Amino acid sequence: MVQHPTSKRWTSDGRPRASLPTERAFVVQLRADADFGSGTVTGRIEHVSSGAAALFDSVEQLVAWMRDAVDRISTQRHE
Repeated sequence: MVQHPTSKRWTSDGRPRASLPTERAFVVQLRADADFGSGTVTGRIEHVSSGAAALFDSVEQLVAWMRDAVDRISTQRHE
């Protein structure tokens, strides 16, 4: 059976979707004045499984923090 590319099992470019492991779950809370259009993206992020949290003042900081958290999990698995 061929799945439609927009189904829950497939990405828009036809690749199968990977699982959503809880160790890669984050809660992102944006400040009331956050505005993606103007580039003002500030708030708080929390890594669900560890409880680690941080404030961020840009999309770059947000993504970097998430990358570091995922890298820490990967490193811990390989040790």
